[in-house]
Amino acid sequence: MEYELVVASSAIYNRDTLDMADLYPDTHFLVAGGFLPSAADRVIITEPRLYMTRYISGALCASVTKSNKIGFMASYYGSLARSYNAFYLGAKSVNSDVEVYIANVNSWLDPITMQAATKRVIEDYDVDCLDSHHSDFTMNEVAATYEGVYHIGYSGETRFFVGSSCLTSCVYNWGTEYYNIINELLDDNLTAFNRHPGYFEDGVSLSSFSERMTPQMVELVESQEQRFRNGEKVYCGSEAAEFGTLQSDGCLSDSDIYKIFTPINGAIVPSDLNLTLDDVLISVYLESGSSYAIFMTVVVVLVYLSTVGIMIHSVKYRSYPTYKHSSPVFCGLILLGVLCLCTSILLDSGEPTNLKCSLRLWMLGIGFVLCFVPLLAKNYRIARLMDMTSMKIFKIKDSDVLLKYILPPLLVMILILSLWHYLDPLIVVYSSSVSLQMDEQYKYCYSEKGSLVFPIIAIAYLGLMLLPGVFISYNTKSIKRQELKESRGIALTIYNTTFVTIISVGLAFLIDYSPLKMYMIVNLSIWWVCICVLVTIFVPKMIYLSKNDSKDLTTSPGTLRRVPRGSKSTTNSGSVSKQKIRVRNSTITGDITDDSSSSTSSISSLLSL
Repeated sequence: MEYELVVASSAIYNRDTLDMADLYPDTHFLVAGGFLPSAADRVIITEPRLYMTRYISGALCASVTKSNKIGFMASYYGSLARSYNAFYLGAKSVNSDVEVYIANVNSWLDPITMQAATKRVIEDYDVDCLDSHHSDFTMNEVAATYEGVYHIGYSGETRFFVGSSCLTSCVYNWGTEYYNIINELLDDNLTAFNRHPGYFEDGVSLSSFSERMTPQMVELVESQEQRFRNGEKVYCGSEAAEFGTLQSDGCLSDSDIYKIFTPINGAIVPSDLNLTLDDVLISVYLESGSSYAIFMTVVVVLVYLSTVGIMIHSVKYRSYPTYKHSSPVFCGLILLGVLCLCTSILLDSGEPTNLKCSLRLWMLGIGFVLCFVPLLAKNYRIARLMDMTSMKIFKIKDSDVLLKYILPPLLVMILILSLWHYLDPLIVVYSSSVSLQMDEQYKYCYSEKGSLVFPIIAIAYLGLMLLPGVFISYNTKSIKRQELKESRGIALTIYNTTFVTIISVGLAFLIDYSPLKMYMIVNLSIWWVCICVLVTIFVPKMIYLSKNDSKDLTTSPGTLRRVPRGSKSTTNSGSVSKQKIRVRNSTITGDITDDSSSSTSSISSLLSL
């Protein structure tokens, strides 16, 4: 079935409609908007002369302005040149001293830029009356109402939406034009295919007036409307001549009028009023100068200084059994991990960048592994020691432990982070929220493809490292020997980290995003983990050394071997005392000697993790 009339409701369909007309020779096509120098047969293009109403709105604004500055908010400079130039001509017709500002938002459908541009032209240029041409949004009018200035609406009774500060609105009378076209088609009397109905044909008009329109304002508007109903034109006289050749009546032809795409001489077009969405959007993030960021920076710097101080302390007393049992190398790795975690906190404030996003991710991943893999490995070795069922001599080197227990988990984390970085890197993204103003957007780090695959993999991997540590720590919680008491601190750290991680990850997924909430949840959790590591692992060592400096220096561990319950332990040559450790159903005996160079396994070597 072929239709006798097809209506395209926008000028963007002009060329497409011409092409379709060739395919359907028995159908008429009507395009609402635009202009073609020679419309094809059966293609009707109607563009009512809305610029006539803009002439009147210009005159109205020029008559009510107190600052002598009025403005026109255009969606596009070129397409709407006829309208804002007519606005200029109307304003100058009643007030030769008025300044007319033209703003451009480069979009038909961008309420955010429309609102921001309106606010800017009012606040920065002291404009106190506005007209605008846009799509179906009323954001120009909303902003003007909020700023307390008069404005002219567009395409309907805008004042019903924004209030009485909207004096009137410029309106297309599409119903009248469609009615006329359809009846001409039915009567087979259609002759004009490029149609431009104005006031005379009732193609355009102004809507009803606001109660804030004074009698003088109403009289001005009605007198101007009557002029156009009587057949007078807008683009006439010397000012119109810059756009083409004046006809015998002193006015431009329609052909020249519909070639107007530039502002008229005399209109003010500031460069900072030629806006796009990127120009007006306000990025919301936690600024480095905010009180919360300053607070976190201070506490993190304190942790930094404390960590560096502990590093110096551990190097100074590295030959003391208190540190030697823990291995200065691995103490250094743990403290380096703490510094990495603290660095990730510092990178989280201030304006996000792609580089900061990537660096923070690497600091978190590497820092977590360096902190906890040595701790977990130490507890695992202690658990193995407690479960030994036969006498066995161990000789453990730091290099062996590094290669077997530290390097593999670190390489796995580096692999995960590398794949994440190259396949779905963290970049700066933007998002809106109901909790923000229209011209605001959150700016934060997120995966480029929006996938949660790599975050889930990373969290799962860290969880796989922590969960076994929880059970191992539970099994070693009852150790009482001084050299092995560190296991309790490790257990406490792992418990705290696991608990805090579960809570923070859960909150991060459950709460609505906001920079402050996310910043405090994530970074306070990281900070607490760092504090737990320092307080439970290193502070006890420093306290013990401060109280037992000389004793710790002269005490050197001897051999450690496991013997069946009830048997007598033997003492190596040169031993001065014996100590026993009760572990489940067996006894570990150790000889403490002055021979620190013994090649057999000692508490120091067994605990060198």
